[in-house]
Amino acid sequence: MTMLIQHVKQIGKAGCSGCCGTFRQKCINTINRGPHRRYSYRVESNKTPDRRGPFGSTSAFHHPSDFEKNIMVLTRIYPSLNSIPKTVTAKDRMRVLIGFGMIGLTVLGFIAVVQYSRKVRDQGNGIMKRSMEWQRQLAAERQSEENTDK
Repeated sequence: MTMLIQHVKQIGKAGCSGCCGTFRQKCINTINRGPHRRYSYRVESNKTPDRRGPFGSTSAFHHPSDFEKNIMVLTRIYPSLNSIPKTVTAKDRMRVLIGFGMIGLTVLGFIAVVQYSRKVRDQGNGIMKRSMEWQRQLAAERQSEENTDK
């Protein structure tokens, strides 16, 4: 850490000449965001920033497919298909809307299953009753087969 602080002081005097290699990006971050904010100039890096994350591009824009364009028109984000630009930022909004829709459908499905189960229970036609009747029927068939074999 002291080496980094000394390097930041050196940058303040002469500018970074690429002497630190691995500290170069840390120097940029320390100057622009750290406690040594008085050095407000930007030290250019030799590398271009990589905008790809572990799951693909991290760009804020998206190239919509024809299906996504139709959905954007149906949800009135854009008035017509011709007015949709080549890159849009509306994909995140659609994900949120679709997610809320799925949550709503899940809750409605849960309520429907509970109501159906209560109705079946009140009629007395539950799983236990069906299982007992099926076992009695199998026992009766087995007994009738034994009687016919004798």
